[in-house]
Amino acid sequence: GSCWAFAAVGAIEGLNAIQTGKLIDFSEQEVLDCTVSEGCISGWVNKAFDWIISNQGIASANDYSYTSSKGDCKASQIQNNADSTISAYYHVEESDNGLLCAVAKQPISVCLYAPDDFHQYSHGIFDGPNCPVDSKDTNHCLLIVGYDSVDGIDYWILKNSWGTSWGMNGYMWMRRNTDKMYGVCAVNSWAYNPVK
Repeated sequence: GSCWAFAAVGAIEGLNAIQTGKLIDFSEQEVLDCTVSEGCISGWVNKAFDWIISNQGIASANDYSYTSSKGDCKASQIQNNADSTISAYYHVEESDNGLLCAVAKQPISVCLYAPDDFHQYSHGIFDGPNCPVDSKDTNHCLLIVGYDSVDGIDYWILKNSWGTSWGMNGYMWMRRNTDKMYGVCAVNSWAYNPVK
C-alpha cells in the first residue's frame, strides 16, 4: 500500500513540529505520485526521502490532496511548503538501544513484518508471536512516535496509516527490549530518521 509514503511524510511532519512548533500536514500524495516506486503497491521510505531532498521539499496536503491511488506527478505545478525540506536522512542502528536513542529525539519511520494477527490488533502490547524470528523481511511501514512501559514491559508506540478504526485509535503498542535480533517483527531493521 501507500504506508511507506505515510511513514516518510509523518517523520518529516514530526521533525518539523519539534523544530518549528508548527504541525503541518504535508502531502503523501505527492510522494506517491512522484517517487520512483510502485505507488500504492509498494515503495521504500528511503526512496521517498531521496525524492523529497532532490525536490527541495513537498507541498502541503491542502495543496496536493490524497486520492489513494498513484497519479501523474504534479510537483512542478504546486509550490513546496518551505517547512517540508530535509537535508538528509539516516538509517538508524539496528538495535533496541539505537532505535530508542533516535525515537527520544523525533518520530522515526520504520518498516517491519506485519503478519495476520498484526492486522487484527485492537489493544495491549503486541509481541509478534507469528513474526519470523531474526528475519529482516518487511511488508509494512509506519511511524514510531514514542515509547513507554507498563508493569515492567517496555513497548514502542506506533502510528499506523490505516485510520482510527484500527488498533487503539490508529496506534499500536509493540513490545521492545526483547531477545530478538531485529526486535519484534523486525521493527529495528529498517528505521530511518530525516534531518533538517
